[in-house]
Amino acid sequence: GLVGTDEEEVAIFFDMDSVQETLTELHTAFPKHVMHTFAIKSCPLPALLRFITANGHGMEAASIAELMLAIRCGCPPEKVMFDSPAKTRWEIREALRLGVQINLDNFDELERVTLIRSELESAGVRSTSRVAFRFNPLVGGGTIAELSVSTTKSKFGVPLTDEIKEKLIQCFKRLPFLDGLHVHVGSQGFTLDKLCDGVEVAVKFADEIDERLGKGR
Repeated sequence: GLVGTDEEEVAIFFDMDSVQETLTELHTAFPKHVMHTFAIKSCPLPALLRFITANGHGMEAASIAELMLAIRCGCPPEKVMFDSPAKTRWEIREALRLGVQINLDNFDELERVTLIRSELESAGVRSTSRVAFRFNPLVGGGTIAELSVSTTKSKFGVPLTDEIKEKLIQCFKRLPFLDGLHVHVGSQGFTLDKLCDGVEVAVKFADEIDERLGKGR
């Protein structure tokens, strides 16, 4: 692509062989059932998104515009993960209608999804969207405070205290469509160990939900 001013143009080149290699390494390193997603905001060029989609990758959309872009670039709805931290009712309705995965940021969004799913079902539309809930694993920050979202002051997700754990378990019990957990420790400035700490909290909580409500819940 070309960017810059009328006086000076700057060319940006992508090494597609390198992109292909990275995608292949990811798919090889993880079990076949794992869905990898590309953060559209990092480089929303349609040609690149189509290439990544064609290689079996999903798309992570942080806005409704990115969600629509992913669909237009050929990504199957079930491989689009919509996790904007502030979704409008219209955006939630569209996501549920299209059947994309939705990661909820708080209990208010969960209640909106519950209501809108019911409205859609009354209108004869049964959503196939998977719905996950984002929590803050409270594993601490990294070397870049601005990009650390697993501290007690994080504005994203719900902090996983004992009280919140119990509330979430009751939500999983009450709402059959709620079937996933979402966790994000932060972007950059983190060691692999710290990232793994966040995943470990999520896995242990998922196991606890299974123990309380039944395997595979």
